[in-house]
Amino acid sequence: MSASLARTLRGAKLARTLRGARRLSTAARLPLRPFEVERFDGWNSVITGAEGELSSLTSSEAEPLSLSGLLQMADDEGRRRWMDLSLGYPDQPGSSYLRDEIGKLYESAPTLNVCSPAEGIFLAMTALLEPGDHVVATSPCYQSLTEVARSVGAQITPWTPEGMEKPRFDPERLRELVEPGRTRLVVTNFPHNPTGALPSADEWDDVVAICDGAGAHLFHDEMYRGLEHGNAPSLLPACDLTKRGITLGGLSKTYGLPGLRIGWLASRDAALMARVTELKDYTSITPPAPSEALAFVALRAREKIIAAQRKRLAIGLEATKAFFDDPEVSRHLEWSEPSAGTFCLPRLKGGAKAAEYCDALLKRTGLMLLPSTLFEGAGDDRVRLTYARDGQVEKLARWRADLVANGVS
Repeated sequence: MSASLARTLRGAKLARTLRGARRLSTAARLPLRPFEVERFDGWNSVITGAEGELSSLTSSEAEPLSLSGLLQMADDEGRRRWMDLSLGYPDQPGSSYLRDEIGKLYESAPTLNVCSPAEGIFLAMTALLEPGDHVVATSPCYQSLTEVARSVGAQITPWTPEGMEKPRFDPERLRELVEPGRTRLVVTNFPHNPTGALPSADEWDDVVAICDGAGAHLFHDEMYRGLEHGNAPSLLPACDLTKRGITLGGLSKTYGLPGLRIGWLASRDAALMARVTELKDYTSITPPAPSEALAFVALRAREKIIAAQRKRLAIGLEATKAFFDDPEVSRHLEWSEPSAGTFCLPRLKGGAKAAEYCDALLKRTGLMLLPSTLFEGAGDDRVRLTYARDGQVEKLARWRADLVANGVS
């Protein structure tokens, strides 16, 4: 542990003691509920590539890389890190060589902690929130972005998009939901899962200003950063824009490397990050050493990897739009226009229910879609559809044939 980190930990000890006393006197915490997406039948078979796997039209990540393909991109430094790798314990917040490489993604020299992306959500919410705190969060969302806060005892207020034909999160609506002096945290996820919404740069500046004006932290899930459509620029990282900003980054989605289980938290709030570091002693303790070395290789080759994924994304999105332009498809499905990311959330017409339809489609064709009922606040008549994986045209053709034969029954 560095001397500066040790000083920060000592400086935060009294505040933690006082917060602990407050926790004992406030509302009880709640148990974590089952994670609906992760418990969805067959989902893990699809994402892990098990033998006899189903064909997914709903995967969350861009096309995964192979180990051999990733290592072919390694520069001399990356190859050395991999071949000379020690399988001893890495540093607790992540090995310095990897944190230095991650730090190149940001302008503000934030404090970094390397962890799995899901762990990062858990650690940040646990470190920051107390029972009775108020949280505003984009909705629908990946369940853990609100569920961990709910289990702590926080009150969650959803920030929902305006319309679904081209989903948009209006900052003025956020302004109405945030309560200055009471709202502890605003949780955002852009590019948005599952709608594909993306604010403009001006709208994002408004979000940051609203959080700063209310004295609230901004936790921003940036896992799909870099997968904007067309020439749209990436949003500036939350950790660069405000001291209370917390960035969740990682290699699972944009880079197509979920098997590495490497993500990170970045923030200029040193006291918060010191608490994250302490809590991590009770979870993973350290990142896996082999994953760190491979993450270093990926980050050094990030421009090449992201360019290939964006090309794949553009081809898949074009094929998907053509699919929805087909009269045999559009009579049953209503398009929802995404601005970024790897998926959209189209609506089933005719009163069809998503959960029943997804189950029936899977049994008939082996094609998997996720129903909107797995995303709180998304309704019951939509499905999450991806377009960032290989084989999109063939899978859409199979889906079209079933729509012609069976509609959305």
